[in-house]
Amino acid sequence: MSNMSSKVAIVTGASSVQGIGAAIARRFASDGASLALVADAPEAGLKAVAQECRALAGEGATVRSEICDLARAGEAERMIERAVALFGRVDVLVNNAGVRARVKFGV
Repeated sequence: MSNMSSKVAIVTGASSVQGIGAAIARRFASDGASLALVADAPEAGLKAVAQECRALAGEGATVRSEICDLARAGEAERMIERAVALFGRVDVLVNNAGVRARVKFGV
């Protein structure tokens, strides 16, 4: 287990409770990192993951969650700016956000 107690991490795509982003966020939280959790939806899932991370995080760690559509122009930059304003810096960025597209497959 690594010590991330002095690190700040942004994890995108963190709203699926059973997903990769949530698992990464939980691990970082249990290692003491402060977290900015980001997803475009669902908000309930993002809040649940944030609550779990708060329970796992050590004293002094901060966990914030925010709905943000990273597919929209400028949103990624604004998300980074908000994290830097809140935490003073960003040490780790996990770019786990996915794009869902429904397409018909044909032969």
